[in-house]
Amino acid sequence: MKTKKLLSILALLCITASSAWADFTPQTGDEWNSDTKTLTVNSDPKASAYRNKTEIEHLIFANAVTTINNQAFMGCTNLASITFGSGLTTINAYAFQGCTNLTTVTLPASVTAIVGSFNGCTNLATVTLNSNPSIVGTAFPSGATVTMNLTAHEGETGEYWMTFYNKYQNFQVPTTGTQIFKAALSGTSLKLTELTAEDKTVTKDNAVILKSTTGSTISLTLTTTASSNDFSSNSLLGVSAAAGLTAPDPSTIYVLNNGSQGVGFYKLAGGNTLEANEAYLTYDGSEEFLGFSSSEPAEPATYTVSLKEGTEDATSWQGKAGTGDYQELPLTGLEAGTAVSVKYSGTKKVKSVKAKKKQ
Repeated sequence: MKTKKLLSILALLCITASSAWADFTPQTGDEWNSDTKTLTVNSDPKASAYRNKTEIEHLIFANAVTTINNQAFMGCTNLASITFGSGLTTINAYAFQGCTNLTTVTLPASVTAIVGSFNGCTNLATVTLNSNPSIVGTAFPSGATVTMNLTAHEGETGEYWMTFYNKYQNFQVPTTGTQIFKAALSGTSLKLTELTAEDKTVTKDNAVILKSTTGSTISLTLTTTASSNDFSSNSLLGVSAAAGLTAPDPSTIYVLNNGSQGVGFYKLAGGNTLEANEAYLTYDGSEEFLGFSSSEPAEPATYTVSLKEGTEDATSWQGKAGTGDYQELPLTGLEAGTAVSVKYSGTKKVKSVKAKKKQ
């Protein structure tokens, strides 16, 4: 009797242990390896296809997969690694939401759109993008470091150039080795003005030119903080629609390239299409090339504090900038917004001091 009862318990345990996958049916053509807990996905997963399938620990997407649909892997809390295929373009809403065991994700260069896909992945610390996709909504948890690696065009020795635009997100460029420019089109040439704010950030929906002296790969970091840079008076535009922008014929679209005339903007042949988040210029002319008239950094405006010509006892006046020491006037090289103090140590009676802007 005891033997039969023990066998019954063991049988029950076996049934219970195997029933976890009783309702799990992979999509037609997908492959499940129960030994390694790996699911290989060979076609676009349908919405909620594998939602809450906590048995999945590893995912491999075939190159044929182009779209991961809404909530496809939502709540797969034991999912620890994902290998994406080279054909992936779109990750839709909540596709991986709540996959709390994920710590790192690397997306291929083919990805063009991410729609709130990894929100709720509370342990996701590192995300690497190898393209400039549209990132809509809260795509990643706030604590994740999201880095975008983009390839620039080689110019003169040691210089690499690219345009950058992102409709929905702010990105910070490296603090050293990379310059940010806006461009004003004048006639058939572009005057570049360097944006010098210390935050080194490109605010969303602004197109710029980036120049690197440290290599062809420029790495940008997602940030929630907008820049203090002034992006006005900028002729650069950005493609915001997911469908892209098709050049008319004859074309008025110019894109950055390194061609026969060096680095500059070349006319895009009619019928060719720019993808979302690409930057460009428009010019209604016959020229095939628009070059740079200047690539020098903008010199910040400076100011001088001095006495009016002919002021009596001028040597008795001193001034100081900010919290510095008093010194003889004039004070030169002052930046905008600097607080200035003046004092008089002579014997004459001073009724008032007036400041006047020098024309």
